[in-house]
Formats: sequence, C-alpha cells, structure tokens
Amino acid sequence: MLSIPLELPEFQIVNQWSEKEAHFALVRKQCGIERCPACGFCSLGIHDRRTRKLRDLAVLKKPLFLLVEIVRFRCKNCEDVFSQSFDSIKPNQHFTKRY
Repeated sequence: MLSIPLELPEFQIVNQWSEKEAHFALVRKQCGIERCPACGFCSLGIHDRRTRKLRDLAVLKKPLFLLVEIVRFRCKNCEDVFSQSFDSIKPNQHFTKRY
C-alpha cells in the first residue's frame, strides 16, 4: 500500500488507496470550529456533511483525487447555514490551489 504525504497541513488523512488509473485520499479538516460569515459567531452546530472530489497534484505519474469531507454548519446566533472554509481550496472549485 502506498502512503501519500499530502503536505496540506489543514487536512487529516482518514483513508487512502490506489486504483489502476489514480490515487485517492479521503481527508477532513483538522479544526472543527468555524465562524459564521454573516455574523461572526463561532459555530459548532453541524447541519450536514458532504464529500467533494477534488483534483490535486499527480503522484508517481498518476492523478491524485482528494475526497474532502465538508461540514456545513447552522449558526446558533443567526440561523444561517454555511460550509467550512479551506486555505487550499477556492470556493466552488474542483481542484486544489496548488494544482
């Protein structure tokens, strides 16, 4: 089994595997607290979770896909629902900044 060092400090690797055509890594954000973009209140109230498939740099000439577990929060102050923010992923993109 191949162990892929991501060198993306905001992520924790949950699982990783290789298939014939690509490498995959299931990751989640290290910190579980986010500030509401509407009111600035710190939120821990999880609304739901989703997984996004993102393209990252190739490893050993095979593409690497990150399956990022994204948590959406519901602000207890203003009831707004918002997603986690990431340093290495721009909003609404399907690849990392370094790709």
